[in-house]
Amino acid sequence: MMNAAPEECLYITLDDIYFSGNTLLATAEWFRQLGGKYLFIDEVHKYNGWVREVKNIYDFYKDLHLIVTGSSIIELLGLEVDLSRRARQYELNGMSFREYLEYKEDKEGYFIQLSRVVNLTV
Repeated sequence: MMNAAPEECLYITLDDIYFSGNTLLATAEWFRQLGGKYLFIDEVHKYNGWVREVKNIYDFYKDLHLIVTGSSIIELLGLEVDLSRRARQYELNGMSFREYLEYKEDKEGYFIQLSRVVNLTV
């Protein structure tokens, strides 16, 4: 994916009002027809029936790579459709502010003096 062109990637969030009248499956089909290759789906737990539609997308469009994220473990534990052969599950912990700064500045052990934070100069 490192060499993917921007037009081959699409990020969608399923808590968007767009999905109150449009399906995830139709959106994936539309994106694929445009040459899409990587579909990033966020807030998956907010979309009713997401498990079945993700399974269908995976089964119908083998050349479309799905990256699906959500935060509701309760929903994930009670799946009505088996995704086990189709998915790899990763648990991503949040970053502390210091970890974010280390990532953003590409420096380990990144520290900021309190006076700089108070003056909003980082």
